[in-house]
Amino acid sequence: DLTTGTGPAEPVREIEVRLEGETRAVPLYERHRLLTGQTLAGPAVIAQADTTSCIPGGFRGEVDRRGNIVLTTTGEN
Repeated sequence: DLTTGTGPAEPVREIEVRLEGETRAVPLYERHRLLTGQTLAGPAVIAQADTTSCIPGGFRGEVDRRGNIVLTTTGEN
């Protein structure tokens, strides 16, 4: 189990990505810094040593007690 945190995760910086035909600044998170219970609003990018993941707009991620990032729809885009 991971250390527990609360509320939104803190991004390390913003990066520019291409989404739906336009360039946008989105938060970049480092996976190893995420704590159980923290949330991430999409669009966002999560980087780790062996992969990069994207949370699309209209979704919210929450880190569960095993470190999984569980996505749920927010109904927004």
